[in-house]
Amino acid sequence: MFTWSNLQIIIDDHIDILLNRLIKDDVFDGFVAPRLKEYYKNILTWFLIFSVLYLSLNTFFKNVWKNKYYLKLSNYKRKDWNSRVVAFIHAIIVSPFCIFLICKFGFPWDKNENDYSDKEINIFYSTISISIGYFMWDIIYSVGDYKKGGIGFVIHGFGAFLIYIFTFKSNVLGHYAIMYLIYEFSTIFLHTYWVFDKIDLTGSIGQLISSLLLLVTFFTVRIAIGSIFIFKLLHDIIFDREVCSVYLSLYFVLNIIPMQTLNYIWFYKMIYSIFKHFEPSKKPNHESKSVKKTN
Repeated sequence: MFTWSNLQIIIDDHIDILLNRLIKDDVFDGFVAPRLKEYYKNILTWFLIFSVLYLSLNTFFKNVWKNKYYLKLSNYKRKDWNSRVVAFIHAIIVSPFCIFLICKFGFPWDKNENDYSDKEINIFYSTISISIGYFMWDIIYSVGDYKKGGIGFVIHGFGAFLIYIFTFKSNVLGHYAIMYLIYEFSTIFLHTYWVFDKIDLTGSIGQLISSLLLLVTFFTVRIAIGSIFIFKLLHDIIFDREVCSVYLSLYFVLNIIPMQTLNYIWFYKMIYSIFKHFEPSKKPNHESKSVKKTN
């Protein structure tokens, strides 16, 4: 039977675990990820791929495809279009594959550090390398765009980049990283929804379907499942198992919780924006009503 005394005992036990680990664990060693040197070439390769892709899109849409909607845009809006294409392609590559990996290899809380085969680890970190390469590109793009896009996207990109870098610390963390890359699944429908505005199909059946898929996937992978995953991760690495130092665990707390809070805020804004889009009495403004880019 639950009582406040039992709750106090649980809280005290968790505080004791945390304090003991703070005393025992080394601060700086916790942030060293030796396995990263095995994959830095993969990371740089994907960074170059996404960079070249972004730089080539303007030529493709303007001179090769000669897309009439793209040609109407200002230079800044073309950059925004191109960045969304890069984000869309990253999401298409990574998120379905991560879903497959979770279905095939299960959940990280069911495995210990030594339960992973070399093949599993290589697949996990090769996949994570794709996203780290993408986040490297995203940081550079966001820094160049911060006056209009806001400093929030710079912080978000940099925080995500470091979180995934530090998952090279242990096999279990790498497995958790695969789970969180499923978040990118909603990005596919986010940019599909956005592009309907730019091709004069605002309020169309296609955009309605895209908006419903966006809300369902965003809520499912980022809000519902994502919140459970975050609780499992933080409780696992701080209190249940010592898969990394407590200082790295606290770093994850300081980054992941604010980023997850952003997902709640973005979800609210998405609902508001989508309802305004399909409100029959008002004609939506393409720029002010479009859902912002998230990663």
